[in-house]
Amino acid sequence: MDPSDFHRHLATFPITPFASQARTKLTGLDEWENVKGSRSTAALLEYTQNYPDSIYYEFARLRLTRLQALESGRYTPVVADSSRRALTANEINALDCSRLWTARNEIFYSLGYCFVSDAAIDAFRIRVECPYVNCKMIQRFNSLTQEIISKTENDNINAISKREQEQGCRVPPVVGACARTPK
Repeated sequence: MDPSDFHRHLATFPITPFASQARTKLTGLDEWENVKGSRSTAALLEYTQNYPDSIYYEFARLRLTRLQALESGRYTPVVADSSRRALTANEINALDCSRLWTARNEIFYSLGYCFVSDAAIDAFRIRVECPYVNCKMIQRFNSLTQEIISKTENDNINAISKREQEQGCRVPPVVGACARTPK
């Protein structure tokens, strides 16, 4: 849910059994604004430890897990630091269709995106990380990635997508989160 939903509830029903839950969900709201776009595992870890009841906790935990996987080497990206620096034309041109697809989706992976295609879910082994039984939460997580994507990340995604088109790469169709059925 969006913070405005909780604020609206509190404004309408300030003294209800759910009012304290609404206030709890809003904890860490100001701090989230400072940490949401962070690529720092330390900042995200501190947020998850300090605000376990926040509406942003699950997404922060997901991003933390992904960034830790990248930092630890459990997941080795096709192009290193593609979320932090502009990729060169030579780097992009050196990739075949499969690696272009992976490089583009690695950026989304690091942001905390919950893929809805089986190909991406299997490639990034995220089936257990994302709440696929709750399509509204998946939509919320994915909309949050759009809020935090940096100009560099967006430029890299666009450059990779352009190269995929130039090479005639087949891009798997993307279904909506609510249209997919969990395995």
